[in-house]
Amino acid sequence: MRRGGGLAILTLINLFNYLDRYGLAGVGESLTRSPLHITDTQFGVLASGFIAVYMLSAPAFGTLGDTRSRTRLIALGVFLWSFSTALGGLAWGFVSLLVARALVGVGEAAYGTIAPSLLADYYPRSHRGRVFAVFYAAIPIGSALGYIVGGQLDVHFQTNHRLVPGDHLGGNGRCHARRHGTHYTGRVGQPSLRAPRSS
Repeated sequence: MRRGGGLAILTLINLFNYLDRYGLAGVGESLTRSPLHITDTQFGVLASGFIAVYMLSAPAFGTLGDTRSRTRLIALGVFLWSFSTALGGLAWGFVSLLVARALVGVGEAAYGTIAPSLLADYYPRSHRGRVFAVFYAAIPIGSALGYIVGGQLDVHFQTNHRLVPGDHLGGNGRCHARRHGTHYTGRVGQPSLRAPRSS
């Protein structure tokens, strides 16, 4: 692998590393309203569980990186983290989502601890300052993108189909749903269509 190509690939992976890590924070409101029924406390446990597993796994992968093939360990970490992210999308409850996020922590720990040492193998000491500046620039950029992408997903899933209490309808059980700017009013189970109010 050429030096420039290696730096580009590892930096791109690092970007997605932090995008994935902070993307969860952006969809917190959707998770509380989803069929998973994640509470605020459980949402905090998801983040804490990820960090705890990451902290426990990082020293182990750091040791393995000194004695085993670093490229294979990185490939294993990226595969595990990608698979676990997809697994989290299939979660059916808090526990399954927590397990998926914990496995993501294992995969990201493998990558985060070994990738810098692999770059150090590629570049001489005189170039490493610039190399690591590029590599670690992915942290703030990826983190910001995680919040942006997660926030956009959160907005999409909240506004695409929303059921909110009706205005000034009293206690008669009526409600109106807003979907793509169209209003539905009437009793629950008996909706009637009306056009949006003009301002």
